[in-house]
Amino acid sequence: MLKKKEGKYDVIFYDNVYPIRFGPYLVDLRTVLPKEHIDMYSSGIASETCTYNDKWVGLPVEVDFNVLYVNEEILKEYNQEVPTTWNELIDTAEYILKEDRKKNPNSDLSAYNGLFDISSGMCSIYEIMYSFRNQKNDPFPDLLSENAIKALEKIKEIKERISSDEEFQSVIPYTINKLMNGRSIFLKYWNNIYSMKYKQHYLPGGKSGISGSCVGGSNIGINLFSSEEKKKGAALFIEYLTSKETQKELMTSSNIATGIMELYDDEEVCKIVDCELVKNIQFINRPTHVNKDYDEYSAFFRERVFEYLYGNKTASQVLHEINDYSKIYKISLDEDDNSSLALLFIGILSGLMMIFDLSLVLLYIKKFKKYYNFLSKDFWFISILGLCLILGAGFLEYGDISKFKCQFKWIMVTFGITLNLIPILHKLFVYFPEENKYSTWIKNNRYIFLFIFILIELILDGLSFIKPYEVNFVFNINNGDVNFEICSLNETFGKFVHILFILYKVLIFLVFLLLIFIEWNIKEIHYEIRNLCGAICLDILDSVFLIITETLNINNYIVSFLLNEIIYITFSISNYVLIYGYRLFLHFTKKNNYNDFFIKMKVYNDSSVSNKNSTMKLDDDSKSKRSSVNHLTKKIIEYHKKTNINGTTQTISTTDTSFVRSSRLESSN
Repeated sequence: MLKKKEGKYDVIFYDNVYPIRFGPYLVDLRTVLPKEHIDMYSSGIASETCTYNDKWVGLPVEVDFNVLYVNEEILKEYNQEVPTTWNELIDTAEYILKEDRKKNPNSDLSAYNGLFDISSGMCSIYEIMYSFRNQKNDPFPDLLSENAIKALEKIKEIKERISSDEEFQSVIPYTINKLMNGRSIFLKYWNNIYSMKYKQHYLPGGKSGISGSCVGGSNIGINLFSSEEKKKGAALFIEYLTSKETQKELMTSSNIATGIMELYDDEEVCKIVDCELVKNIQFINRPTHVNKDYDEYSAFFRERVFEYLYGNKTASQVLHEINDYSKIYKISLDEDDNSSLALLFIGILSGLMMIFDLSLVLLYIKKFKKYYNFLSKDFWFISILGLCLILGAGFLEYGDISKFKCQFKWIMVTFGITLNLIPILHKLFVYFPEENKYSTWIKNNRYIFLFIFILIELILDGLSFIKPYEVNFVFNINNGDVNFEICSLNETFGKFVHILFILYKVLIFLVFLLLIFIEWNIKEIHYEIRNLCGAICLDILDSVFLIITETLNINNYIVSFLLNEIIYITFSISNYVLIYGYRLFLHFTKKNNYNDFFIKMKVYNDSSVSNKNSTMKLDDDSKSKRSSVNHLTKKIIEYHKKTNINGTTQTISTTDTSFVRSSRLESSN
């Protein structure tokens, strides 16, 4: 009904374990009730049982809590005190049972019910774990802490020393019957049962003064989809029902506990209600905010603990399984499971970025300058900056996954590829074998050329923010693995923009491959073109792998992390080595053989490509404007055969002797 956004019912009563289930469909009561009315409840457990996403989506109509029912008559008979710790409860019960068996070997006296059955087991487990805090004001113990392990071990000790599997798993009617006939030393149950044979006390704890009692009860809220007029009427009803006066009347006439803690200081109330008991209760709410579906989480929690209590698993083992249910695993320095892996890759990414940046100093060292004449200094800086951006995306793989990280990780990778490769693409257009108005314009307007590609990138980036990445939760517990989060494009438009990004990069790679083929035999860029070919081929492979990892449903967060990091690192290293870094290697190998080659490179870079007399001449057929595929193919092949930028040397023949001669020309350079 509420999911359908219907306003059929204006006032909603619900169990206080379901604030997440009903919260999205209920009014924030702070907007319809006086502040002082909400403040009456804010100091008690209601601040946990009635809130959702920092909104008060209900107020408690009644509050229930667990207590220890003590058969004081039996304790008095055996001269024992009311226990305040679980050890005292075990020792006291064990002593009384032993003495009672001496008097009557067939006695039906029991010690403690526990209530670790399917329906009530969550409360029983959770409050005992809460009672193993170190200090009274400490929060609930971490599930992987020693305190949590000791709590489960104490539960099992209670079962084995003074109870049994059957009694621990007994259902509620068994407990009610014991409360009526008085044939148990201790019983645990809700506070709303009156028994002449038992007196209510707060539950024991791991140490004296520290306890825990699970909270139950009902909340009341207002339907978010009711009309404004009906909301006002519902608010008046709730204000009346949860007022101090009404709650006081319910406490004194019906023995109903309230969430207004100051009423337990009221003299009239305390004549009827054991106010000191309530004030000594250390309330704990069930883990209703851990998972959207409390029932599912509660069932999982209980089943795991029962595998320890009634099975063969260890306390540590089941607590790890419970912790994994709600834990979102991630790669982080703060995670014990993978901090070494995180540190390793942070070191690799940081080290590579430092090497890339420091190596730019080579552009200013005289003996290395000639090896870097292929690009101007500013374009080398831009190209290396692109590689650093790609490596920087690797840092966004750490820690909590967020929409911001998802979006900017992709932007940094795509923008980094553009900055790294477009300066190289510019140079390939400049080296085009035939002078034309386009290559001339590109040579004379290199910043505009670069800006065009950056502008396209920015437009695509802007479009991607319309329907950006979302963070999806991968629930893996049922598959025997751990939970984690992934970046995902859930909207059709977002996927469309993603495809545009891919097509844009594919177009750039295709242009690279075409120009590499055309300029393959030009001696002046002999080494550049071959290394660049290797770099582009590896880039294509890395890009394909990156797309595959985004489309595959990888159900292991470490594998997903490693694949992405390896792709970023491989792309960056391969481009750095094959485009920039190998030039330093040339300085130390065959140094003299390359001097003429780099002198030619510098001369060409300093000159203009405006001398039409030195450009390549095509035959009459080539000058025609035929657009057939055969003509285009022939033209590309003719470009491919050219061995000199200026077109003054012979083309490569298909004969073996010419191939040998060409090889010698190449080796002589």
